[in-house]
Amino acid sequence: MERKFLIHKFHESAKRRKYYFKNCKEIIMDRNLKQLKFLCVFLLFFSAVFWLVTPLFYHGWHASAYHYLLTPLLVLTYIFAVKYENYKKKEYNVVQQITIFFLSLVFMETIFIDVFPKYHITASFLPIAFIAIPLLFIQPIRVIYSMISIVEVMFLFMDWMIKSESVWKTDAYFSLVGLVVAYVFFYFVLNLRVEADTTINEFKHRSSIDALTGLMNKISCEQTIRDSLTVQNEMEKCAVLIIDIDNFKKINDTYGHREGDQTLRKMGEVLTRTFRSGDIIGRIGGDEFMVLVRNVPSTDVLFKKCNQIHRDIKSKSTEIEVTCSIGIAFSEDTVFFDEFYEKADQALYQAKLKGKNCHTISYV
Repeated sequence: MERKFLIHKFHESAKRRKYYFKNCKEIIMDRNLKQLKFLCVFLLFFSAVFWLVTPLFYHGWHASAYHYLLTPLLVLTYIFAVKYENYKKKEYNVVQQITIFFLSLVFMETIFIDVFPKYHITASFLPIAFIAIPLLFIQPIRVIYSMISIVEVMFLFMDWMIKSESVWKTDAYFSLVGLVVAYVFFYFVLNLRVEADTTINEFKHRSSIDALTGLMNKISCEQTIRDSLTVQNEMEKCAVLIIDIDNFKKINDTYGHREGDQTLRKMGEVLTRTFRSGDIIGRIGGDEFMVLVRNVPSTDVLFKKCNQIHRDIKSKSTEIEVTCSIGIAFSEDTVFFDEFYEKADQALYQAKLKGKNCHTISYV
């Protein structure tokens, strides 16, 4: 019974980690970039202190070329982390690969420092590096386990080639102990991070979603559109649509709020089905919805989608006739959100003046 429980817990942890690395990429990117900066600054400071203090206790000791090789690596990595952290189009895979590359170089440098400068001295840094460094970063377990295992094999081989048997045995013992401790620590720390960050991510997701329709709420929708327009290509054609359900108050008063809620859900379904997954859709008011459509080939495409919305919302409504008015703001150049919103709102007003159940377009 206990064995089955442990197996079940192991599988559940694996599922949570898989969900975490799929759905919490923003959190992982930000954390790894911050930790890259921190580790670079810390190692630069530690190296400087080490080079100054060590000769006071070990006469004749001096920093070797292997010690100095670490400095340019840390400086370049720090510059990258600072610049990329402020980059608007950060990519998850780039951050993860740079982190892995950086860790690999740090471990290799640690091997050189522990093996080559003093053949008769036991290794000091690698066991500590095994335990401490991976804990700073968020990587899949298989990546970290594979990396430190390969590093351990390389270290044992190089140490065996260079040092005496007695020193090699001591190094092998402490490095293997450090490796095992690193396996255990990293597993538990990663699972704790997964639990905490997943909870935060789910809370942020719930706070950004309209509970009734499952679409983005007003604050989340507008902010996401602002961010998207900020990084859009200058040659990219975009459109913002504001969709308003006609006579919605009458629906609530005549058929009750339950039917009104059902109408809002149906509109959410229609919009989700009509637009692409990359388009941004949200409910921005009681009966108002907003959509950002990117990479618009032509206004004809927008008109076809509007006609489809008019048609589908009618067919979705069985007991009562539901119609909507749509205002479109279209631009072939880079435009900020406020200007888009103002033009779309004006177009919606014109659609209402025309008698509702129609769409009009305004060019930005």
